Formats: sequence, structure tokens, C-alpha cells
Amino acid sequence: QHRLNAIMTPSNEGMSPNFLPTGGKPLKRIDLVHNMVCDDGSWALAQALIDNHRAHYIDLCSNLITSDGMRHLSTMLRGNGTVTTLKMSANNIGYDGCRAFSNALIFNDELRLRHLELAQNSLGDDGTEALCRGLKGCGTITYLNLDGNRIHDDGAAAIGDMLAHNMIITTLQLAYNKIEGVGARAIGQALQKNCTLTNLNMNANPLGPLGLESISVMLRLNDTVNTVSMGYSRVLGKGGSGEGTQGLFELCRMLRINRTLTSLDLAGNGFMEPDAERLLASLHDLDNTQASTRKRNIAIFELKMEDNSFDGEWLIKDHIVQRNGFHNLPSIPLYCKQNEVLWAQLTEEKRYDHLHWLQMKKIKRKLADQRRMQRRAELDARIAAKKAEEEKIIAI
Repeated sequence: QHRLNAIMTPSNEGMSPNFLPTGGKPLKRIDLVHNMVCDDGSWALAQALIDNHRAHYIDLCSNLITSDGMRHLSTMLRGNGTVTTLKMSANNIGYDGCRAFSNALIFNDELRLRHLELAQNSLGDDGTEALCRGLKGCGTITYLNLDGNRIHDDGAAAIGDMLAHNMIITTLQLAYNKIEGVGARAIGQALQKNCTLTNLNMNANPLGPLGLESISVMLRLNDTVNTVSMGYSRVLGKGGSGEGTQGLFELCRMLRINRTLTSLDLAGNGFMEPDAERLLASLHDLDNTQASTRKRNIAIFELKMEDNSFDGEWLIKDHIVQRNGFHNLPSIPLYCKQNEVLWAQLTEEKRYDHLHWLQMKKIKRKLADQRRMQRRAELDARIAAKKAEEEKIIAI
């Protein structure tokens, strides 16, 4: 604490707006990861930043900061509107720290915070609820990381209620928590109305079949989320695909309809070979009996299936596609550990084709739309000219 105080307040002048550290440049980034800052150091840092409105980046990860230290920083944030990035992961701020920080979000209308990381802070359900009260009306934070905070269904319900009101957050990290199917359903119902979130990470949560069903229904109705991670979440249940039949059905149904999801992580969920075939069948719409109208899902291009219960064959040109006459359609790489060697053997041209074909597809679609609009404009012009000629004839 004494060393930090000496750095931040040289010659007892405080870190004023005119303070220039070594190098003669204004101090804009504060990076003190793994420095044993603790609560006393947090107090010194908060005191130094109250009158300084230059620093916009603060990283205090892994510094043994508790709720007392978070209260000091929250007091500073009430009067400081320049901080845009705050990283506090791997501390222990708990419920009291979340409540103080939530009050800072509520009472500082000039706060410009964009990026917030509170992973591994033992928030629990109570701390999550306190934090969500402040995030409901926060109109600046776009990135929120709450990984590893022992969040259960009650905390997930608070997050869902927050997402129903907050239309600013675009990335939400909830990995390594204790969210089950009920909590996933609350989040999914909120995201059916939320039109801003694009990235949802729920890896390593015991979501179960109900969680898979809820997220799939949400993705069927939501047209903004493009990245979803549900790896190692037991989405098929403990008994395998038999127990998670309804969830797998909703997932396949979603894949036939959704055209915005670009990345889906289902690693370590016990998918069998028939389950993988059902997913691929959904992506290629193989239920359609007319070959001329069969279409590949034009959005998703990354399907992660590591550590599942099938042999891991390279399915870039899977037998389902070849058997049903889809030789000209691009198919999806199932990323498995067994495929790393095969992926390394692919040429750069093949990699480009598999990973960037979506961008090319969008460009082609845009050009086609432009040509269609041009043809429509030309047709309207001819119709207008013909009407003008008819009016002239009638006038004569």
C-alpha cells in the first residue's frame, strides 16, 4: 500500500490532471495485475483517481481485493466519468462490493464504463442480483464477464430480468457457474425480446436438456445472437441423447430456421454419431424432398464438437451431403481434436474456402440485391414512360 501510494501521489501532490509519469506522457492505463494491491492499495488508488480524469483503463485482477476495496473504488467511480475499462477478476468483492458498485452505476449519470470483468469474485446469487439492479439502467456497458461466480438459477433469473431492460450489452460471459435449466429458461425468455446481445457464453454450466431446449427456442425467435457456447453443459442429460430428445429436437428445428447464428459450441456433451447426423441434416435441410430447393444454412460456419462420443471423422464433405447430391454445397467442419492433423494438412486455399465462405456469400447476396433493385428501377421507369405516352395520346 505504501509503495502504491508513493507511486500515485508523488511529493504529496496527488495524481493531478497535470501529473506526467516517467516518459512525459499522461497516465491513461493502470495495469496492476498480481501486485497484492489489497484493500489499502485500493483506497490509495481511489484517492488518486478522484481528481484525475485521464486514466480510462484499470486492471486490478488477482489482487486480493475484498468488498472494502471495492467500496473505495465505487466511491471513486461516483465522481469519475472517464474510466471505460475496469477489470476486477480473481478477487473477492462478494455481495457488499457488488452493492456498492451497483450504487455507483445508478448515481453517476456521466459514467462511460464500456468493459466490465468481475469473473471469479464469489458473487453468488445475492451479489448477482445486487449488480443487476445497477445494470438495468446502465446505458454504457457493452461487455460483461461474470465467469466462475457460483451463480445458480436465482442469479440467472436476475440476469434475465436485467437483459429484458438493458439493450446495450452485446457480450455476456457466464461460463463455469451453476446455472441449470430453469435459469437458462429465464435468460432465454429475456433474450427473445432483447435485440442487442450478440455473444452468449454458458460453457461448463449444468444446463441439462431443459437448458438446451430453452436456448434453442430463443435462437429460433432471436435474430441478433450470432455466437453461443454451451460446451460441457450436459445438454443431453446424464443418460445421453435418449434423455435429451426434446432439447435435441428444438436444436435441430432452430438450425433449420435461424439464419444469424454463425458459431455454436457443443463440445463435451456426449453427442453420438446419430446426433451429429441429425445436426448436419438440419443444416442442409434434408427433409425437403425436392433436390432443387434444398438449401444449406447460409449463416453458421463454425460448429465445435470436441470431446463427444463419435469417431471424429472429418466431415467437411460428409457422407450425408454426398449421398443426397450436395456436392456443390459447402458443408460445416466439426472441430474435433482428432481433426487437428487433417486441418493442418489442408492447403491455405481450402482453409480460406471453409472459414471465409460466409463473407463471400454475403457479398454475392448484396450484389444480387443491387441488381434486383436496378432491374426494378428500370421497370418502374419504363412503366412511367409508357403512362406518360398514353396521357399525351389521350390529351391529343
